[in-house]
Amino acid sequence: GDNTGGGSYNSLYRTMVICQDGKASASSGQQVAWTENDMDTLRHEAHHVIQDCIDGTLGDGNMTPVFTDTDQWKQFVSKMPQDKIDFIIERYRSMGADNHLLYLELEAFSAAHVVSAVNIAKGVDKVCASR
Repeated sequence: GDNTGGGSYNSLYRTMVICQDGKASASSGQQVAWTENDMDTLRHEAHHVIQDCIDGTLGDGNMTPVFTDTDQWKQFVSKMPQDKIDFIIERYRSMGADNHLLYLELEAFSAAHVVSAVNIAKGVDKVCASR
């Protein structure tokens, strides 16, 4: 790998993967010390879990933004620096992302940027508890 970290959340398989910074390979199966970027990735992927639960079912492949009101969503996402927003849009568009996916990703990146891990965990508990 390129040791840059990152992660993924798969709704259908209910799996979250965090690729840690500085790790030799994913297959080594060993954890290394968690970096700030790793924690940022964890917050981002945990927000996707909330997006998965919010429509009523965890693991159904359907993701919904937490902020369904466009103005609230824009206000939330605008807490990130504009150059970061532009970079995310460019990166995901180049991979063929549609508007719905871009909406979900920008919201998750913003959550990782401004919401504490404790509050994201509370959100997962609250939204996903009975799912």
